[in-house]
Amino acid sequence: MITRRVFVGGALAGVAFGVLVPRFAAAQAPAPADPNAGAAAVLRLALSSARMQARVCEIVLAKDVRPELRGLAETIVAFRREQVPRLETVAREHGVAVVPVLEFEHQVALDNLAPLDFLALGRRFVELQQQALEQEITIWRRGQGAAEPWLAALAGEILPRIEALLADARKGAVVVVP
Repeated sequence: MITRRVFVGGALAGVAFGVLVPRFAAAQAPAPADPNAGAAAVLRLALSSARMQARVCEIVLAKDVRPELRGLAETIVAFRREQVPRLETVAREHGVAVVPVLEFEHQVALDNLAPLDFLALGRRFVELQQQALEQEITIWRRGQGAAEPWLAALAGEILPRIEALLADARKGAVVVVP
């Protein structure tokens, strides 16, 4: 009788293990990867950088700065006013969710710029633009290698503009060197 109970109990445990564990494991399996995950990261970072740079330029344009820096700020803000809505539209068209909130490091950089005046503002503006544009070039280069052809094409189109802005920012750096 005891042997029979052990056998029946073992059989039931085997059935339970064989049937329930795979179902539990399937329920715990990770969700399939989002096909737009790479695109979302590229667009999120690029949009945050673009928004931050536009705001930085608006701060610079509202204050007294060297004419060369004013020209650089006007060029960048004009490009960003065109680029940001376009990136938002592209994200919507391809089902990529992006939020209008700046990345933490971009918000901190923006907050630290606001209290500066004239010479300190000019130096920090050029330094910040160079750093942001270099970061953005890295972001868009990652986009060029993306699996999504639309993102690779967009990156190929935007990269030359960003590289030209970086060259302009480097020229502006010469003006404010101490």
